[in-house]
Amino acid sequence: MCKEDCSCEVECKNCKCEESQESQEAQEAQEAQEAQESAEVTKKKRGRKPSALDSTATHMICNVCKVDKPMNEFNLDRSKRCGHQYTCRECSNAIVTKHTAENYEAYVAREKSWYESKGKNYYKKYYQKNKKALLYNQKKFTTIKKLKKLIEAGEYVKPCSCCKCFDSSKKLYAIFDSFEDIKNVRWLCYKCKKSEK
Repeated sequence: MCKEDCSCEVECKNCKCEESQESQEAQEAQEAQEAQESAEVTKKKRGRKPSALDSTATHMICNVCKVDKPMNEFNLDRSKRCGHQYTCRECSNAIVTKHTAENYEAYVAREKSWYESKGKNYYKKYYQKNKKALLYNQKKFTTIKKLKKLIEAGEYVKPCSCCKCFDSSKKLYAIFDSFEDIKNVRWLCYKCKKSEK
């Protein structure tokens, strides 16, 4: 605070009046805000997003089409500073479609050469290695499909609670002892199903 009978010839910060200090602080705050807004405008012009810490950012300018769009029209990308790509989905899709159309023959040739060199043997080896599991899964899939048709037709009634813990609030899974008898099914919740294995 400044005294009215101040005898300083040169005004120092300590001698300034309270009113002038408030006006100067308000002016500095306004200048800082304008500088921040101008920085955000230049970032938008360059197509960059505001930092991830700025939760108020809702729009961004696409690098390709130069249109201001909402953030939900940009794909997520964790490697970028803001967590989104700098090109919108429409432009990204157009770029990929164009590239694929231009290089279609190269893609087909690469797939063909891989299949001829490694593919045939790869699938045969995989089938031989996992034959038992593949056949089991195929039987299981067809049996579940048949059971679903029976439930839809009303020939089989699915219970509303687990056979072990009698909890009716959880999702139930069909457990088959043998795939030949479709209607001989135990219905267990996820917890009971895991405890059986």
